[in-house]
Amino acid sequence: MNAENKRKKIKQKKKSSPRRTVLFFTFVLFSCLLLIVFSSIFISKDVEQFSDKQEDIVLYEEKKTITEVLPDMQESSVPQKEYVEKTLTSSSNKTQTSVPNAPKADLEVQKGALVKSSVPQVEKNIDRSQVFAESSVPQKKRGSIILVLDDGGHNISQLQPFLNLPFPLTIAILPALAYTKESASLTRKAGKEVMLHQPMQAINLSVDPGPSAILPNMTEAEIRAILQKNVSEIAPIVGMNNHEGSLITADANAMSVVLDFCRDNALLFLDSRTNVETKVSFVAKEKKMQIWERNIFLDNTPDTDDITSMFQSGLEIAEKNGSVIMIGHVWSGSHLAQILDELGKKAIQDGFVFTTLSALELNQ
Repeated sequence: MNAENKRKKIKQKKKSSPRRTVLFFTFVLFSCLLLIVFSSIFISKDVEQFSDKQEDIVLYEEKKTITEVLPDMQESSVPQKEYVEKTLTSSSNKTQTSVPNAPKADLEVQKGALVKSSVPQVEKNIDRSQVFAESSVPQKKRGSIILVLDDGGHNISQLQPFLNLPFPLTIAILPALAYTKESASLTRKAGKEVMLHQPMQAINLSVDPGPSAILPNMTEAEIRAILQKNVSEIAPIVGMNNHEGSLITADANAMSVVLDFCRDNALLFLDSRTNVETKVSFVAKEKKMQIWERNIFLDNTPDTDDITSMFQSGLEIAEKNGSVIMIGHVWSGSHLAQILDELGKKAIQDGFVFTTLSALELNQ
C-alpha cells in the first residue's frame, strides 16, 4: 500500500514539473521587460538633462562673449548695433539647429533676453546708433560761439550759403534795401535769427552809412522814428547792432536814445565796436542794462588763412570767457560760408557749441 502511494506521488510531481517551468520562465520574461522599460526611462532622462546642460553652456558662453566685448566697442570702428545683431543672428541659427520646431516668436524672445542680460543699462527702445554717436562727443562744453553775419539785404545769392550752415547764427540785415524784407523772411524760414543792422554815421563824414541811418545832430524823436521804421520793416527781430557808426557810438546822448528804444521794445543791442572810443557800455551801465560787444571780425581780409586764424582766436576767447561773439559779412558769400562750415563742424567735435545772443541772454 505504501509502495502504491509513493508511485502516485512521483506521478503527481512529474505532472506539476512542466507547469512550474512555464511559470518560472514567464516570471523571468516579465522581469526582463520591466527592467528594459525602467532602464529606457532613466536613460532618456539622462540624455535630456545632458542636452539641457549643453544648451545652457552654449548660451552662457555667448552671453559672456558679448558682455566682454561690448565695453570696448565705443573705441572700436565696428558699430555696436551691427555687432550685436550679427551675434544674435548666429545664436538664433544655433538654437534653430538644436530645436528645429521652435517657433519664430520664441527665437525673438531669446534674442531680446540675450541683449537684456548682456546690456542691462540700455533701455530696449533706445536707438543704439544714436547712443554710440553721442558717446564720441566730448561731455564738457568748452565754450559758446555766437556768429553774426552783417550786411544782409543787398542780394540773396550771397546770403543763401550762410542760411545753409548746420548750426545757429544771426543775420544782421540793413534797412530800406531791395532785398531787405526777403532776406529777413528767408532767414527766419531757415531757422536763423534776424537782427537789424542799423546804419549810423562814421567819423569819416564822406562815408555814406546807407539809407535810414542815424546821423549827427538828430533829435531824440528823429532817432526813435528812424528806429521804429527800420524795425517794423523786418520784424520780428531779436535786436540790433550798428553798421559803421564810429561817430554815433561815441556819442553818449545819441546812444542813450538808442538803448532806451531797445529797452522799451525788448530788443538786445550788440556793439560792433567800430570805434575804441565807443560809449555804449558806459551808457548801458548807467541805465543798468546789459549790452553785448563784438570780440572778433572774421573777414577783414578774404584770405583763408587769415579767416582761420581769427576763428581760432575766437575759440580761445570762448574757452577762456565762456563765450565769443564773432562777426562776418554776407558779402563774403560762399567763400566765408564754406570756411565756417569746416571750422564750425571741427569746433563742435572739439566741444564748442553754437548759439545765439537771445539764447545766451535767456540762460543768464
